[in-house]
Amino acid sequence: MRLRWPSIAWRARALSSKDGNGQHTAQLALVTSDMAEAVGGAELILCPAPAFAQHDIARQLAPHLADGQVVFLPPATFGSMIFAVAARDAGNRARLSFAETGTLPWLTRKHEPFEVAITIRAKRLPVGVFPLKTADHALDVIRRAFPRVIEPCGDALSGSADECRADHPPPLIVMNAGPIEHFERWDIHKEGTQASIRAVTDALDAERIAVRERLGYGSPHFPLAHHYTSEGEQWMYGRGSHDRLTDSGDWRERIVLSKHRYCAKIYGSACRVRNTDAFAPVTRIGQAIVASRGPYIHCSPSLV
Repeated sequence: MRLRWPSIAWRARALSSKDGNGQHTAQLALVTSDMAEAVGGAELILCPAPAFAQHDIARQLAPHLADGQVVFLPPATFGSMIFAVAARDAGNRARLSFAETGTLPWLTRKHEPFEVAITIRAKRLPVGVFPLKTADHALDVIRRAFPRVIEPCGDALSGSADECRADHPPPLIVMNAGPIEHFERWDIHKEGTQASIRAVTDALDAERIAVRERLGYGSPHFPLAHHYTSEGEQWMYGRGSHDRLTDSGDWRERIVLSKHRYCAKIYGSACRVRNTDAFAPVTRIGQAIVASRGPYIHCSPSLV
């Protein structure tokens, strides 16, 4: 395991994780603030950073990528194109793969400085790849890191459109704003997902699915509603995952509306909304999804 981290204190430390199978320890093979050293010789480069960090990471990473490397962004909000464009702009002509999926491979919370709790692991990860012609290689590399859960879903735009995060956070924050400010700690995934709020997230998620269908992508679309049910098609985290998440208590936290990560996503989506004639039947959240990916839907041949 390699970690790009500026603190020298991490060099001699082991990381501890705990899940339903007990406690596990992993020794870090390398801790460095040097990007070239961090990725040199690696087959798979995993970047589960928030979307707003992708531009900076992509620019720093771009000159150091080499033939055959796979950059995996779980999830990415079409960050594959950000990384691909950064590599091109850096003059890097290596044969690279950029892949993304609809959610994180795990739901986790940090309990101690060197300890993390893994509440849930993904059961199904729909992965899209750019360029699509490199999919076989990319998926083979990713499957070795995440066995038995990877599902090919075509190109990177398809993988991006499997992500429900454009429509999920806004209702959880906006419709819970009063209780969030009133209570010292609040679990937006438990008290914050009552029937009226779920009805809104389901309606917004239907727009995401409409965008996928309008772009020509078939099922599975991974409706967010399946995350909350114990029957029907299994969602990315499997059946019963929402109950396990809320039962853990790890998502009961103090939320500052002006600083919470979900608020940043709401602002980002709002800034990207624009009218798109080709998607006229799709309402505002659908337009936000299209707008955020729009500059890359029709790519320059030099990127393919």
